Order: sequence, then structure tokens, then C-alpha cells
Amino acid sequence: MMRTTRRRTALMDLLTSSDRFQSAQELHTALARHGEPLALSTVYRALQHFVDSGDVHVFHAANGETLYRRCTRPDHHGHLICRLCGKTEELKAATVDIWSADLGRTLGFDEISPVTEIVGTCQDCAV
Repeated sequence: MMRTTRRRTALMDLLTSSDRFQSAQELHTALARHGEPLALSTVYRALQHFVDSGDVHVFHAANGETLYRRCTRPDHHGHLICRLCGKTEELKAATVDIWSADLGRTLGFDEISPVTEIVGTCQDCAV
């Protein structure tokens, strides 16, 4: 179990204050700007802890970068993510859940856990 420290709390606060997915490097830089410098390796460890505990969601971008975001919905849901700026909208994933469960049963799978990430370009970036 990871101890709660002032700097880890600052990292979680930073994640909570943003509506977009961010890289560990972006978070590392922002923490330093806010007077809470952390080693990049510590940022990665803290993020992994937050992911493992279900407090933070992960998105693997097309360029291979791993991005992190604190989600506001406790239920299973999907994300609509801007490929340019990372802005994110949380989506109710009921339709995808039903489709995934049906497909899983048809193919002989159970305990299906769909992950829904739809990538597009937001209106602000499309201009």
C-alpha cells in the first residue's frame, strides 16, 4: 500500500482539476511548476497505484503514449477523446456493454469487460 503524501495528494489534485488525459511527463512538469517537484519515476509509481485502485483511468494514444485522467463517474463508462488536445467527455456505455456481452457469449467468452475509447477531434480543435 502506498502512503499518502503531500506530493501524491498534489498529483491527484492536478488530475482531478483537468478534464483531459495527460501524460506522466506533463503531470511531472506541472507539479514542478506548482512547487511540488517529484521524480518522474515517483510520478509513474503513484499513477500506477491510482490506476490499480480504480481512481485513475488510462488511455493508450495512437502514438504509443500512455495518458492518465481522474474520472468523475464511478460506474463503468467510455470516453470520447480529442486526438489533438486530449479533451475528454465521459460516456454512458450501456449500448456497448450489451453488444460486448452478446458478442462474448457468441464467441464463448464470459466475464466481458469492455473498454470504450472513441477518438475524434473536438470542435475547438477542428476550427
